[in-house]
Amino acid sequence: MAGNGPRPLGVAILAILQILAGIVYLVGGGLLSAALAIIGTGFASFLGGIFVIIGVIEIIIGLALFTGKSWARILMLIGAIIDLIGFPVGTVFGIILLVYFTRPKVVAYFK
Repeated sequence: MAGNGPRPLGVAILAILQILAGIVYLVGGGLLSAALAIIGTGFASFLGGIFVIIGVIEIIIGLALFTGKSWARILMLIGAIIDLIGFPVGTVFGIILLVYFTRPKVVAYFK
């Protein structure tokens, strides 16, 4: 089931940011992979391919957030828990995301 009721503004903003991050990964990974393939460094080219895959995943999650897929909220909560490790900035973002994605209006949108 997709989003119930009006989409919370924070979810829309986070979805757009997620999609933009995915585009950056796609473009950056593609350029890195192409440029380093010409030079001939295989591992760096492989790394560019990994960035492209991450970009595709980021875009999929962003679109799922935007449409209110329940599994997207779960992935954001898992990501927020992982962010807690990155002291101090990651910890702050992780706490903010955990609090936001457990608010009743946000939870209701993803049910």
